[in-house]
Amino acid sequence: MFEKLINNVQDKYKKYKEESSLYNDLLNKTKILENLITIPNIDKTKITVSYKDILEICPDLNEQKALIIRGILPLNELYLTVLYAKECKTNIEYFLVPTNKSLWFIGTTNYKKIDYESINIQIIKNNIMSKILQINDILFEVNGNNQKIDDFLKLINEKTYRDNLILEKEKEFCGINPNLRVINELGTGISLDDKNNIVFHSKNFNYLTNIKEIINYELLLDDNVVIEKKSNRRVRLTTNKNSCYQMNIRITTNKNSFILPIINKSAFNELYQATSSVFINGKKFAEKIINILDELDENYLNNNY
Repeated sequence: MFEKLINNVQDKYKKYKEESSLYNDLLNKTKILENLITIPNIDKTKITVSYKDILEICPDLNEQKALIIRGILPLNELYLTVLYAKECKTNIEYFLVPTNKSLWFIGTTNYKKIDYESINIQIIKNNIMSKILQINDILFEVNGNNQKIDDFLKLINEKTYRDNLILEKEKEFCGINPNLRVINELGTGISLDDKNNIVFHSKNFNYLTNIKEIINYELLLDDNVVIEKKSNRRVRLTTNKNSCYQMNIRITTNKNSFILPIINKSAFNELYQATSSVFINGKKFAEKIINILDELDENYLNNNY
């Protein structure tokens, strides 16, 4: 048993020496990322889709870097994963972001995207919590455990696996090609296309409808309606309420009714006052959705009557 352990250690050391030798050899021969596009100024106030989940997917990033990723990706591109990497020759950091369209290399000042069909990728060297990958003719040290990096390699190398992953991810769009998305940190929000199709999102479901099918939408503070569909507001008075335990938008279509959570009830049954940031931000987000729906509804009525 001891001899087997010694042999195992020797094999690992031999493999390490071979990988290190290959890495050093390739470091002199391989290239760096070229023909990069400069990242434009990203206005945080204009980001309509929350970037908080990027931090959960890739803890190596900070808020500013997650904001760059969310700001540079088109609204109709969904990231499949996010990995932190450094280009070995230059030590420049990049965020590797495979989407339903292509693989993005996003730095803090520049970016580039490459079609999946144009990518060759392989492991050159294994480290404890990273791997040296050769992507085309460029070496990157990519952070992550074995499972995360293996899944990334499989995504790039296996078209069937990638296509299935993309199909699963694109269920979020319910078949539309969105030109506007408004999503908060809870995963609640809407996606719209240019044909008045709307996908309502929550963490647990995505629901496709059209503005012509919506009977009402209401902002609820607890069980009290404080705002509703503009064309319905003359029908009844709404409540003036300045605190809540939870905040929701209720959508009623000609087929069913459902709830979009804006502020979830806390485990400690906390009362959110109108002066609290949670209440202010939640109501502001809810009003943004309602204003978008009001505008869509008004345009639809004007064009059909």
